[in-house]
This record gives sequence, structure tokens and C-alpha cells, in this order.
Amino acid sequence: MKIIGAPALGLALYLLTGCTDGSSGGMDPGPAAAEINAGNALSVATATLSALASAEDIGEVDQLLGGLGKRPAGPMQAQGPPAAAGLTAAPDGSVQDRCRVAQLSATVTGGDPDVLRLEHRLARGDNFSINFSDCRLAAERLYSGRLDVRVDRFAGMLDSNNVEYLYSSTLRDLRIASATTSYVANGDMQMFFGSTSFPLVFAALSGQRLNIDTDGESATLRDYDLASEGVLRETPDIPGSVDTIYDGFLSSSQFAGEVRFQTQLPFRTNGQSAAEPSQGRIHVFGADGVVLQLTVAGSEVQLELDADGDGRYEHNDSMTWAALTDAG
Repeated sequence: MKIIGAPALGLALYLLTGCTDGSSGGMDPGPAAAEINAGNALSVATATLSALASAEDIGEVDQLLGGLGKRPAGPMQAQGPPAAAGLTAAPDGSVQDRCRVAQLSATVTGGDPDVLRLEHRLARGDNFSINFSDCRLAAERLYSGRLDVRVDRFAGMLDSNNVEYLYSSTLRDLRIASATTSYVANGDMQMFFGSTSFPLVFAALSGQRLNIDTDGESATLRDYDLASEGVLRETPDIPGSVDTIYDGFLSSSQFAGEVRFQTQLPFRTNGQSAAEPSQGRIHVFGADGVVLQLTVAGSEVQLELDADGDGRYEHNDSMTWAALTDAG
């Protein structure tokens, strides 16, 4: 996901309900609700926050998509057949420094290829696939695998601050590897980004189903939404604080059944990649009204369990953010 700043929650909620075209409409009833108790609360918390952190890592490919098709330096030259157009990284080093150019090229079909060839902008209906091979989109992560993309909305120019786009993506064995973990993702993810009111910018990830497999464990996000919003600082590439909200369902090999997660207080970070939040609260709902509350408190996350849904938390625990997200 693009890193952006965020002072308010209302706009993010608007994005989730108004800009995803109903892709995560909740038609799949999913597994039965999971039982959450004092014995498995820590496992449920770890599975939930790890899956959300992984989804955000996967969303980093949006940084690449935002740089593809960007207007090149010098005069433009139309080339290739009218039925297809090449999609490449801009030659300004911003994307090339992270991935080799040969691994970023793709062919756009199905929309209006002349728009890309002549105007260097994408159009609704464009389709393309990208194959990754040890592509370094972030300093600490390598990406490999395939991403199939359809452009559902595009307004403005990629080489300007006034742009809005919505991509529907299918992940095919997309592997994300870091020094501490490696996992493979398959499923669907819509990626929305808007800066039409720059420096106010916002982004959202959503989908019907996203499977994440790592080290013999698996997790599936269903009907999920992640959104961030805010205002960039004066220097365009330096974001201010970032507020992020999460909503959806999760099943995991770490527990039986499925839980619902819903943000109560946005998770705020300083805008740096992989930064730990300074605040945030999320509820994880299980069977029979059980609520697991996770609250960022300083360098730790407080785990509080309401075992009977009466609003009183009978069980308390704490763990570092890094440990709960498998980043430690």
C-alpha cells in the first residue's frame, strides 16, 4: 500500500464503501465462528495481526504500479501494433532502483492501448500482467511471482500529484521474502489510490479472499478492507503520520473456525515503512459474543479478553508489536 498520512477516519470509510465497486460484498458466509479463550487468545492475536501486516506488505506492489506507464523524459515515440502497448517503468530511477527493468515490462491489452502509447496514461479496461523475480520494492523485502491487473478506474496522470486509480489484481504465487520471514500469497486484491486533492492523499486495499502461506502455517482473509489516508508533508516523498483501519474476517491454521476483526481506533504510524504504531485498537470477535481487544500501549500491545461479551475483560496479557506480527 502506498504510504500516506492520515488525520481522519471518515474519508477512509467513504473509500471502502464507495470505491471498491462492492467486490467484498460478503456473499461467502465463511466457516463457523472460532472459539476464543484464555488458552488461545495469544495465537488468535498473532494470527490476526500477522495476516494484516502481510496484506500491507503485499499491497506495497502498488508503489510499482503507480510508477509504471509514467511519462518518460524526452519526446514520446509511438511504437508497437495498435492492439497492444508496452508498459514500462519510468527512467527516473525511482522504480528501477528497486527492480530490474526487464522484470517490470508488460503488455497492455483490452482497453485503449493508443492512450498509453500516445499519452502515457492508463485507461479503464486495460489489462496487464507482471512477473516478479527478486524484485526489491522495499529495502527489506523481495518480491517474486505474478500479478494480473485490470484497470477499473483511472483519472489524471501518473507523473502528477493529481491522480486517482483503482486496480483489480489477482496474485499468483506472489512470494514476499525478508530477513525474518517468507510467505506466498494467492487471491484477489483491489488497490485504490487517490491524490486528486493533493496534498491530501488516501489509499485502500480490499478483496474477497486472500490466502497467505508461511512456514507450514496458513491464513485466509475474507471480505477484507484496509485503508489509510492523510496529508503529505511539504516534501512529497516524506509522509506525515499514517492512520490505518482494518475490517474483515480471518481463518487460520492456528485456530479452528473464523474470527471477525474490526478497528475501533485507527492504527497510527509515523509514515515510515514497517514502522510500529504509536496508537490503535482492534476488536477480534469469536463465537458466543467473545471479544478479544488488542490495544497499542507504548511499545507493547495489550490483549484483553471478554469471555462472555458483557463488556468486562477478565483476562489480560501483553506482547510486543514485533512479536505479534512475526517481525521480531
